[in-house]
Amino acid sequence: MLRRITPWPIEPPVQFWRCPMGGTVGLSRNVGEPSPEIRMYRDGIEVWQLSKRTTNSSGGRESEAYAVRNSYDAVGTFQRVSVEPLAVPPWADEQVRIHTGTTLLGDFGSFDAILMRHHDYLGEPSYEWIRY
Repeated sequence: MLRRITPWPIEPPVQFWRCPMGGTVGLSRNVGEPSPEIRMYRDGIEVWQLSKRTTNSSGGRESEAYAVRNSYDAVGTFQRVSVEPLAVPPWADEQVRIHTGTTLLGDFGSFDAILMRHHDYLGEPSYEWIRY
């Protein structure tokens, strides 16, 4: 797994469906439309930028959480969409809990992280958590 934090927009650096080299031997190079296998792999990539701040004040404890989902749409365009913390999918909140000991909406903890979910050729998800 390539571990690199890229400047905005966050886009995975390896994009073999857009490779200009045409390096696949024995396959025709169709620039316009990737194969179904590549499309399935591409569509299974999600990169989340997650941030949470918890502060104590005289009025009590305050928490702010931010989530941004980066993914590919049906035509292969990389999109960046802000998501309300309540709308973060359960698998992402579970990864937050595993790596921080709290949830995105919990009252404790502060962090900035990139969470990537991708699927292998069998459709099984894998997760990468990068705290920064």
